[in-house]
Amino acid sequence: MKKDYSQIISFAFDLDGTLVDTENHKAEAHKETIEYFGGNIELDSYYNLIGNSFEYVFEELKSELTISITDYKKIFNKSYLEKLDNITLMDGAIELIQKIYSKKIKMALVTSSEKWMMEFILNKLKIKKYFTITVSANDVIKNKPNPEPYLKVINFLNSKTTYVFEDTKPGIISAKKAGAIVFGIKNSNNKISDLKVASRVYMNFNDFDFDEILCSI
Repeated sequence: MKKDYSQIISFAFDLDGTLVDTENHKAEAHKETIEYFGGNIELDSYYNLIGNSFEYVFEELKSELTISITDYKKIFNKSYLEKLDNITLMDGAIELIQKIYSKKIKMALVTSSEKWMMEFILNKLKIKKYFTITVSANDVIKNKPNPEPYLKVINFLNSKTTYVFEDTKPGIISAKKAGAIVFGIKNSNNKISDLKVASRVYMNFNDFDFDEILCSI
């Protein structure tokens, strides 16, 4: 008789930098937007802010420039959308998602990005069907590192334990405060030191032993 995991465990994934390699595109879009308004930043200025809300990033990057967030977002969205034609899933991501899905285990997607960005990426990569619930910046009042986004999905999934994959310190803190077990995923834009608040850090999804989790239940 096959074991029913549906009420025992669930999984939640961050999107940008965790499942999908998009942070470089966001960095370039922010740089182009700042330059459009007459400013100048290095790409690292954004990489130091990944995982935070758009509003927080905007306030940090605009510096002394007098720009409304509405005007900024209009230019940023146009620049970012043009770059989303060239996106890929992180190494081992689709294989892990399909393994979890095959066991009828519920999955969630939790992102600080706006809903239109999330929907565009999910549809383009054809992975929307795998997620029982998705939570974007538009679905919460307080974004990461506040626990609200992960509390929303943990309450909805209603399993004994939720495992979360995150690539940023704000995301890890959000998930931990919500009561999840959090794994850090390394990528080219984050630092191991920022991920040490996670229960464990993996270089990529290929290093994660899904069967080990199942055997431990």
